[in-house]
Amino acid sequence: MELTARNRTQLAARFRLIEGKDDILLAMLDKTATHELASRAGVSAPAIWRARTLAEALATAERVGYPFGLKRGTRTGSSGSPRQRSS
Repeated sequence: MELTARNRTQLAARFRLIEGKDDILLAMLDKTATHELASRAGVSAPAIWRARTLAEALATAERVGYPFGLKRGTRTGSSGSPRQRSS
């Protein structure tokens, strides 16, 4: 999806591509953006909390309760460097 969304023009010259709005396709790869889109559309979604440090994660776990799942939120690009999400 990401490859298509980021390179649609070049790929369309040689391939039949999936239909979709590229900004929505890219948002689907970002849990926070997906949650925001679902909320704006009135679709319920599981709550998410962002923790940038171990201390924040532990404090959130205490507040939310156990058991809970922890998932890395930062995606990396093909270069391996962290990708910033635009606001």
